[in-house]
Amino acid sequence: MRKARKGDTVVVDFSGLMENGTILSAPLQFTIGKGDVLPAIEDAVIGLSPGERKTDRVPPGMVFGEYREDMVREVEKNEIPHGNTANIGTWLEFTRSDGEVLRGIVRKVSASTVFIDTNHPMAGNHLEFSARLLEILP
Repeated sequence: MRKARKGDTVVVDFSGLMENGTILSAPLQFTIGKGDVLPAIEDAVIGLSPGERKTDRVPPGMVFGEYREDMVREVEKNEIPHGNTANIGTWLEFTRSDGEVLRGIVRKVSASTVFIDTNHPMAGNHLEFSARLLEILP
């Protein structure tokens, strides 16, 4: 039976569990080597025949990145549209006066500033995943 290799377009039944308990599950179609999915998923599929499955654990640096304290930004409330109504846990996306676009979750609010966490929401988490090759497309 044919095995998947670099350059093949494949259909994969993917399921994953993040360390924080978030479950990821989706059918994926991608071309191996094109970079449309995590390299670890591409690597897992290489050498599989349709119907075969591979499981793996991927460290944070290879998924959504390590959590970085320096990506929690302190911003003056007057720079944020409706800054006085920013609540902890709120997602904000806005352009600062210097043109920088900030996207993130409000982690702390003080009298005059808001602390916005611009890390990916799943940064710092390992991913345990299973990939079952369904089909190698012609």
